[in-house]
Amino acid sequence: MNTTPDDVLFEDYLADRLSAGDVVRLKQVLSGDRSARARFVEVLQEWELLAESARQITGNSCPVMDDSSNSDGVKRRRPTLRVGAARPSPRRTLSMLVPFGALAATLLVALWLARPSTEVDPVGAIGSTTAGVNILRGKDSIVAKVGTPLLPGDHVRVGDGGQARIDYPDKTRLQLDQRTDVQLPADGSSAMGMGKRVTLVWGRVTADVTKQPAGRPMLFTTPNAQAMVLGTVLSLEFTSTASATRLDVTEGLVGITDSANRTMVEVPAGHFATVAENTQTVARPLVAATTAARKAYRSGLRATYFAGTDLKEMIFDRIETGIHTDLGLESVPLDQRRTDFSVRWNGYLQPLFSEKYLLTLRADASARLYIDDKLVIDAWGSERSAYNQGSVMLDASKRHALRVEYKQPKSGMMVKLDWASPHQQPEMIPVERLSTDQ
Repeated sequence: MNTTPDDVLFEDYLADRLSAGDVVRLKQVLSGDRSARARFVEVLQEWELLAESARQITGNSCPVMDDSSNSDGVKRRRPTLRVGAARPSPRRTLSMLVPFGALAATLLVALWLARPSTEVDPVGAIGSTTAGVNILRGKDSIVAKVGTPLLPGDHVRVGDGGQARIDYPDKTRLQLDQRTDVQLPADGSSAMGMGKRVTLVWGRVTADVTKQPAGRPMLFTTPNAQAMVLGTVLSLEFTSTASATRLDVTEGLVGITDSANRTMVEVPAGHFATVAENTQTVARPLVAATTAARKAYRSGLRATYFAGTDLKEMIFDRIETGIHTDLGLESVPLDQRRTDFSVRWNGYLQPLFSEKYLLTLRADASARLYIDDKLVIDAWGSERSAYNQGSVMLDASKRHALRVEYKQPKSGMMVKLDWASPHQQPEMIPVERLSTDQ
């Protein structure tokens, strides 16, 4: 076996041949070199095995070291165990055990401090939450509660009607809208000095990012894009039906990269950009009202229900996630004295793309649609189920006023609003594209 200088040092200690300077050097080696600590443990184990063999043969606990070194500094050979009949004096044994025990204790403390930790440090925590929010951790699903720590690899999934906020130790905050799924990096990149990482699987995230350390930007990744953030207020959304990522920047500067061609576009405050197939990624200005309301707008539409079909006698109003109701022959819970009623939905619509959209309004009775106060679909006199369509140019930089009116002279209710465009597959308009405020 090859003998290293450290081996000689270890064995000299066990043979009680260390000077004061050698003791200092031994402590430095053990405290600064993990592999040296591991080798020292091996030497201890070898020493104890040899001592045990001697005890089994002779019945004595008497390791005697063969010291062939001399006073002129000739290098000592690896100590060997020699069985002898003489028992060492108690004082000699005690003088060896005391320093050995002290060093063993020091070694155990050093190994304990240098051990790989089995506990994983949290990435952040749930700052606020509503019902319908779950944390997926491996095969487990945990109901999110305020203060619940988030670990590397966790998914935070927000269902219909829910909302959640993720808080980081540096006060960075992520607001998750309903129907959103984000994943925190499983590799613990934040702890490794790589900066924060978030994967937006689907849905919408609004982020208030504290200024990040130089060289450690926060990265948001979607299935088709990546946004690099040093410190800003932004909104990021991925729509699976259109395979599109939209970035809105309220404060700061964000670089967004198309994963397909690796081209990056810088998006300054007050601008947005969309990454999608066959679409040029360009930073375009947002209208002032959109930028100012970015932090405060509420998803959905305000639905006002009226008794009768003339939209006059209001019964109640509420926020709904869109226009997609099908009650069959069941009645809306209105005044029990009558079943005829009418509804008006008001709000704002913001598309992902600036292009012509085909809007489809399906209803089992009279209905009509206005965009920016212009009548786009008119089926107000209809008394049967029908698909009614209309086309309109929509600008992705602004929120368009949306109003739908519906009346039912009998009972039941079926009314749905869908959209489609050259870059947008036909679908029900998602709640993330609707807001009650401009």
